[in-house]
Amino acid sequence: MPLKPLRWIPDIQDSDLPTYKAIAESVKAAIDSGLLKPGDKLPTHRALADTLNLAIGTITRGYAEAERLKIIEAQVGSGTFVSSPKHKDTEFKINEEKPGIIDLSVSVAIPVHTHYISDSFNQIVSQPKLFEQLSKYHPDTGTQKYLEAHSTWLSTTGCQNIDAERIFTTMGGQHGLFVALSSICKDGDTIICDQLTYPGLIAIALKLNIKIIGIESDSEGLNIDHLELACQRHRPRALYLMTRISTPLGTTTSMERIKSISKIALENNILIVEDDVQGCLMPESTPVFVNYIPDNTIFISSVSKSMAGGLRIGTLYIPGKLIRTVRNTIRIQLLMPPPLISELFSNIALNFSLAKILEEQRAKLSSRNELASKILTDFKLNHSNYSLNLWLTLPSHWQSTSFTKAAKEEGILLKPAEAFATSNQLTASAVRISIGGSISEGQLNYSLSKIRELLYCEDVFNFS
Repeated sequence: MPLKPLRWIPDIQDSDLPTYKAIAESVKAAIDSGLLKPGDKLPTHRALADTLNLAIGTITRGYAEAERLKIIEAQVGSGTFVSSPKHKDTEFKINEEKPGIIDLSVSVAIPVHTHYISDSFNQIVSQPKLFEQLSKYHPDTGTQKYLEAHSTWLSTTGCQNIDAERIFTTMGGQHGLFVALSSICKDGDTIICDQLTYPGLIAIALKLNIKIIGIESDSEGLNIDHLELACQRHRPRALYLMTRISTPLGTTTSMERIKSISKIALENNILIVEDDVQGCLMPESTPVFVNYIPDNTIFISSVSKSMAGGLRIGTLYIPGKLIRTVRNTIRIQLLMPPPLISELFSNIALNFSLAKILEEQRAKLSSRNELASKILTDFKLNHSNYSLNLWLTLPSHWQSTSFTKAAKEEGILLKPAEAFATSNQLTASAVRISIGGSISEGQLNYSLSKIRELLYCEDVFNFS
């Protein structure tokens, strides 16, 4: 049977480059000339290999090189597509506070624990000798007191059988994720995650030249069939997962799914990078990978969502086999844990009830989530009782970027689905609404009510 003609075929005959690089350069030339446009689907590996009379492996290397150049992107089960530029509202950043603007685009803790922080700080500054000691260099592993504080934090949030030698201090969850990935990945490695994931992961992957493959998930976690296929095709170094509460979807991975994913990870020698920065707000009985396969899980936690975002301290709990590598990474980046912040955190963890602090945060979140459910009851809303975020699926007449723009014109900042997309081909029509932070109940009520009004509005061009 004759081969079906392909719409685009790379011109590599006169190239002096290695064949796989010539393929990538041909893709780039076709994009620059307008022959290939954003969103165009490229030929399958096999079809192009047959047409060019090349090995499939050569085509795979060529496409991988083009992905490294950020000009194409692969979707498991769908194919390979020409990349599109991202919308400017998808940038990974913290917005500057502005009068008259209600920012529901960033998930931050509800400030109900500031007295814990101020009391601990006053305790430090009232002791001149201690303050002088904190101004000196400390061991790069941290003091015994700091390790005890981190152990207390981990056990309070549901981690079991903690080994203090595997604990490292970070400057928050984002830094913990950067340490983890820069410790285990080399240039060009692949990470598998949800199709819609934490924007901070996307930013780090771009910086470290790590390839991200997003796969579909359901209400219980990553799709197992797609995960197995992605592992076969891409040989990933790690899986990035938000087990107890995912961002932005608000789902919780079931114990059965944890077991299935763990089996695949162990069979393929893949590490689990488990982000629990928001998960710590869930009940401590909620299952996590670190309790099931601790020797294959890098566990990332921080207090930014439960106490205060400005308290830049986090906990990294790692497999024993990675201790030397992670210690070297942190030493290069930080030299040592920051003594003043570490002392502040340790005083809170060891002198106050962390369980009480978490319960106070959960109680506030439960009240805000209940309010959101009532106001947006006519619309599809994914969240839990303790979610800092709501995932709102928009009616068919709205697109996420236009709805975000409409809300902004009403003085409300939201995060469009595109900000979480691992692929520019994803077209989820949804927005994330963050309900934490220092906004009052009245402001939240107003914002959610205004969002409801916009959802009912049929004419999106009124807000262009």
